[in-house]
Amino acid sequence: MDGSAYFTNLINEGDTTYDWSALGSQPEDPKSQVGEGEAYLHLLVLRAAFLKIENLIPANGMQLSGKPTGRKKEKEKQRQHSDQSQIDALDHLWVKKKEADVEKEWQRAERCKVASALDQQQIDLEKEMFEFKRMIVEDRIMRLDTRVMSIEEQD
Repeated sequence: MDGSAYFTNLINEGDTTYDWSALGSQPEDPKSQVGEGEAYLHLLVLRAAFLKIENLIPANGMQLSGKPTGRKKEKEKQRQHSDQSQIDALDHLWVKKKEADVEKEWQRAERCKVASALDQQQIDLEKEMFEFKRMIVEDRIMRLDTRVMSIEEQD
């Protein structure tokens, strides 16, 4: 025996050998010799049977025997519900955060408006003070007696 065409059964430690390359090593089953048309029909029958079985599975979670779904499926359903409630809570917090951000932005804009108005008011007051000082200087110059001054000082 050469080792290329033989398989040794390891369970009984080499007592039985099989020649897998020999043609007559497997018994012929007359049912397995199906023509192409018959194979297609057989495939259609299997598909129809599968669809019938799928339609028999109820949507309420009960199995065909009438038993309720197992603990594993219940735990998975609870986990999904828990995940959904966490997602809803995070969405709610996100909406509140966005509302708070909008409120903060509005308050910031109001503070900027007030600061801008105060700056403009200060600028107007400084302008008024400058005009007032200039008027005082001009008035003093106008009231000054220039007759006593020399010609150079008058200019």
